[in-house]
Amino acid sequence: MARNRPLQRSPRIVAVAVGSCVAVAALSGCSSSVSDLRQSATDARSAVSSAALAMSQQARDRTFLPTTQTALSDAMTQLGSAEESAGAVQPSGGEEVAEQQRTLAAIRRATDAVLAAQRTVATDAASGVPALRVSTKQLTALADRLLKAEGSG
Repeated sequence: MARNRPLQRSPRIVAVAVGSCVAVAALSGCSSSVSDLRQSATDARSAVSSAALAMSQQARDRTFLPTTQTALSDAMTQLGSAEESAGAVQPSGGEEVAEQQRTLAAIRRATDAVLAAQRTVATDAASGVPALRVSTKQLTALADRLLKAEGSG
C-alpha cells in the first residue's frame, strides 16, 4: 500500500512542476524582451557615440573627411540594425510595448542626429556634435534603465 501513496501524490507534483515551468517561461520571456531592447539601445548608443567622436575629430581637423563620412555611414548601418532588432521584439504586455516604443523613438532620434551630421560634415562638422552627444546621453540613460528593469523582471 505504501507504494500507491506516491502515485496518488504524483498528479499534484506534476501540476506543481508544470506550473513552475510556465512561470519560469513567462518570466524568462519578459526578461528576454527587456534584454533584447537593452541590447538594441546599447548598440545604438555605441553607433551614435562613434559618430560624435568622428564629428568632433572632423571639427578639429584631426581626421580626413572620407574617414568621418565612413564613420557616419557605419553608424547609420548600426542604427538601422538596432532599430530592426528593437522592432522585432515581441512584447508580452503593456509595459514592454511602452519600453519598445521608447527604445524605437530614441533610436530614431539618434538616426536623425546622424543624418543631420552627414549633411553638415563637410561644411560645419562642429554643428552636428551637440545633437549626437544628446542622443548618446539619452540612449545611455535608456540602456541603464532597461538594465535595472531586466534585473527586477
